[in-house]
Amino acid sequence: MIRQRLKEHLISAVIVCSLLLLIGIRLAEPRPGPVTNKTLDKLDFLRTDDPLDRALLRETLQQFYPQQSQKADSLLDALNEYHRQTMLPPARGKSYLSFSKFFELLGMLLKFTLIYAIVLALTTWGVQTLAVWRFVHEQQNRPPNWWRIYVALRKLVRNTVERKKIHAWLVPIKLTVVSLGRALFTLMLFSPAYVIAYSIKTRFDTNSILFMILLGVVSNGLLATYAYKFYTFLQTESRKGYVQTAIVKNLSTDYRHSMPLSRIIKLRKIFPGHVFQHIFINARHQYFATLKEQAAFLITGLVIIEMALNIQGHLCYELLQNLLYKNFDIVFTILAGIFLLVKSTEAGVDWLIHREELKYDSA
Repeated sequence: MIRQRLKEHLISAVIVCSLLLLIGIRLAEPRPGPVTNKTLDKLDFLRTDDPLDRALLRETLQQFYPQQSQKADSLLDALNEYHRQTMLPPARGKSYLSFSKFFELLGMLLKFTLIYAIVLALTTWGVQTLAVWRFVHEQQNRPPNWWRIYVALRKLVRNTVERKKIHAWLVPIKLTVVSLGRALFTLMLFSPAYVIAYSIKTRFDTNSILFMILLGVVSNGLLATYAYKFYTFLQTESRKGYVQTAIVKNLSTDYRHSMPLSRIIKLRKIFPGHVFQHIFINARHQYFATLKEQAAFLITGLVIIEMALNIQGHLCYELLQNLLYKNFDIVFTILAGIFLLVKSTEAGVDWLIHREELKYDSA
């Protein structure tokens, strides 16, 4: 089954990339050749910027071609324009897909792939961590911060002795700061990448790869959206019958003391002896299927980030520039590279799901 899926991915990648490259070559404008004019080439001895040569040409035309002597200035202007065009370099921004350009684009694609892989790994860890933290926090049945702030302030209002102590005010102040920090963090998670980029572009080095990775992780609602999906999977699994069976087998259900924050934020999340271990494994198995959607969302966000920040030397900035100059052979080559990256991710996710299914079959 997995071989058939990988074969389908390979065939679709070959077909689509071939079509993109063929369309790009077909739409590419022909390379302009040198400007030539046999009549004007014979007048290459004239220096159009020399007043003496211009006067001699006028007198010659008046002597031998009196009826065309008034055309001397237009002939000189045409000769001057011809000399300018033959010495003018190619139009700025115009480029063609040569071997050197292809390898330059390949290097940009590898850099883009590296950034994408790091961001995908970080967002996958962040999605699971945020979802697990929220699930555990709800299972601990702790009151929300706004209620704790209300209780603390009410206590201070009623107790005049405690009101005069500075440390007594630290609890509501700390809870307020934490709540505001969470609200700002949530707002940032849902903010578009270009909004965050332009708001801090003048304060930080936005051309660094580290900044792009950070921006790719926290922007466009990526973490918040898929963390909520993973949290939904955890809630669904927690209501299934095998959880009650695990409880009967004396697995721990203590979320207050057995689930510290240090265990939740680990890269490899393992909860031995706890019922949540089974809940997490089954929820993670369902989450793997959403990685294709998450990866496509992530690639779109990285494309927007590189274009919005105008980072020269990066793949998507190159894509934008060549779109402006209508270098369609380069444009469709870049699109083919991005499509290959998408298909490679889909094939990798299918292989990951297949490996997880083998674990279930052997269990």
